[in-house]
Amino acid sequence: QLKRDEVINNIAQMVPNPPHTVDLTNPDKTIIVEVFKRICAISVVEDFFKYKKFNYALVGDEAMEKNGVEGEKDEE
Repeated sequence: QLKRDEVINNIAQMVPNPPHTVDLTNPDKTIIVEVFKRICAISVVEDFFKYKKFNYALVGDEAMEKNGVEGEKDEE
């Protein structure tokens, strides 16, 4: 089983210093690691937080709010 903190620390150690530095609060680029069963996917992306961690629902909600459009609310 992989532990989140161990993965972060291991990947941070692989980043060549210099010229790069690890900044977990305000990154220029973000390394995304997704594990599903026996498959591991790794991506390097820019603007991870700007685009709401690539959560399409949150990006769409923000765009609708800026345009004064009310979205559908889930009712329980």
